[in-house]
Amino acid sequence: MLKILCRRFVLFAFLVVVALAVVLSIQGEGIDKKPVSKKVETKAEQKAIPQPVSTPQPSVSKEQSGGEQKVITVPGIDDAKKIYVCINTGLTIAESEKTGALCPDGDKVIKYVNKMTEGGWTNDEIKDIVSMLKMGRSFFRDTGIAYCGTKDKLRLDLFLMSYCPYGVKYVKEVLPEMMKDVGDMLDINPHYIMGKDEKGGLNSLHGQPEVDGDLQQVCVREKWGVKKWVDYMGCFADKIFNVGDPSLKKDWKYCAGEVGIDADKLGECVDKEAKTLAEKDMEIMNKYQAYSSPTAVFDCNKALAGAIPYSSVKPALCSIVLADKEGIKGCP
Repeated sequence: MLKILCRRFVLFAFLVVVALAVVLSIQGEGIDKKPVSKKVETKAEQKAIPQPVSTPQPSVSKEQSGGEQKVITVPGIDDAKKIYVCINTGLTIAESEKTGALCPDGDKVIKYVNKMTEGGWTNDEIKDIVSMLKMGRSFFRDTGIAYCGTKDKLRLDLFLMSYCPYGVKYVKEVLPEMMKDVGDMLDINPHYIMGKDEKGGLNSLHGQPEVDGDLQQVCVREKWGVKKWVDYMGCFADKIFNVGDPSLKKDWKYCAGEVGIDADKLGECVDKEAKTLAEKDMEIMNKYQAYSSPTAVFDCNKALAGAIPYSSVKPALCSIVLADKEGIKGCP
């Protein structure tokens, strides 16, 4: 018994020291965690995450039996691959293998899990050790809301602040790329992140201009539909938000006219209906706990915060969100 305990203690110490050293050595490639406080945007949330591609390693061993290929699973290794999140991809080892993404730290972890398996460690002991290792942060968080997707539609609930630079970046750069891949399957539902002051008035992180922008954009979405909202947001980004010279900056009426919206009717909606619409958005915001701009919620149950380039998040999106859907360009 003492020999077994000694053996496991030595192997445990060896595993933790070596595995942590390996993981920490590549920590610079990781993803910074999103701050917990509500309505706080940081540049760290928007870092592009490198997505190198390599040939995936098989997650199970195989043998020939009677002319048929038989798959043999290894519980400790399989569980470790589902638990450990790779630092440079934001995917588990299993998800990285499925999408062909490189996970050098995960390769080291599996090497030592193999040693633990050979040393007689139980599956629960292996899972406990792997769970304690320093690892990356998964792209997606579970919202706690039931899955609402279908095989032929991807629901996207997108939470924004109109004058948030990252929200504008998402609509201008990330969303168009996603629309190209997903096409008509993408069901976009934009919402706005707002709050109320002690007197019951609406407020937002970037002040009254943002409150006004939120209300205008809520009305565009509600009265003219999402396609027109996408067009309007393109004009807003190019002609209002991203214009440095005040003399060249346009206003909401200009963008309304550019995309074929009656500015007078839009103004009437802002005056009479927008606050009620915004309050409904706030209820949805609280339901999903979507307080960072932008936050994308896919099929009601998977949330992703930040304007991460679509090319970087696509492998995770394919593996986690789009696995049961067909016709997505570029997904394996």
